[in-house]
Amino acid sequence: MINFDYDSFHIRLIGNLIGYSFEKGSVHTEFGKIYFEKDELTHEEYELSKTITFRQLYSDSLEFDTHYFKEVMQYKDKLWETFETHGQITTPIFKRRICKTDHPTMTKSKLFNYYIQAFETEFMMGILSKIHKALVAHKSLVVLYVYDSILIDYSISDGVGIIKTIIECMEENNMGVHVEMGKSYHEMLDVSARFNL
Repeated sequence: MINFDYDSFHIRLIGNLIGYSFEKGSVHTEFGKIYFEKDELTHEEYELSKTITFRQLYSDSLEFDTHYFKEVMQYKDKLWETFETHGQITTPIFKRRICKTDHPTMTKSKLFNYYIQAFETEFMMGILSKIHKALVAHKSLVVLYVYDSILIDYSISDGVGIIKTIIECMEENNMGVHVEMGKSYHEMLDVSARFNL
């Protein structure tokens, strides 16, 4: 079994929407260095960095005044203004409508959350479609998709090339990918370094 998992999927996708590129590596480490004003984070600081980041994403005020979060706030304001003015917004890829008439108690933060959740699903449907096409002539199969990861029942006869192809499908738009391998879903070992990830 091989599990392909996005690093900080939610945050990176928002970055793509607002035109923000992250450095290679952990987004939570990148933000944690700003939050804690240091180059090396403890495990506790790394975990707290995740909490701070998600709190900032759905807050109506900025705790840390960074370019990323300023852009997110502006994007949220623009979505809300469109929703209030036109009574709806459309999702980024499939152009599905989120209508005010269906959500009379909508708030700016809730609207942003709905919009991002829809975008995540639409994005992953595109990635899964590419992976299915890449696997057509192979024995390996997608057996599970969970939010930001894809589990493959891998056939050794397909070779390492198909693993690299899947990574390429998933890495588009500056998305970081982790790769884990094991005999079962519960016995995975991180093998990202083998693929220079």
